[in-house]
Amino acid sequence: MGGGQCEAGVFTIDTDTTMHTLYGRQMGERKSYNPKNKGKRSYLPMLTFIAETREYVWGELRNGDKPTGNQIGAHRRNVCAA
Repeated sequence: MGGGQCEAGVFTIDTDTTMHTLYGRQMGERKSYNPKNKGKRSYLPMLTFIAETREYVWGELRNGDKPTGNQIGAHRRNVCAA
């Protein structure tokens, strides 16, 4: 995972999603739960960082639907391969 500053060799992987509101028509957009812009279409990127250093590890641009368990598992496998 090159460039990490963890001395102990143990680190925490932090994965989260964030809502990105879209304006106009975009490919892959979905109406989903969007607390700031109710009813707007959006993307829901899934991003992973090393918590201790805030170093970016992996991310995926996703449609606005919340991820399924299979999609989260695939994301975790990609993080481990990175």
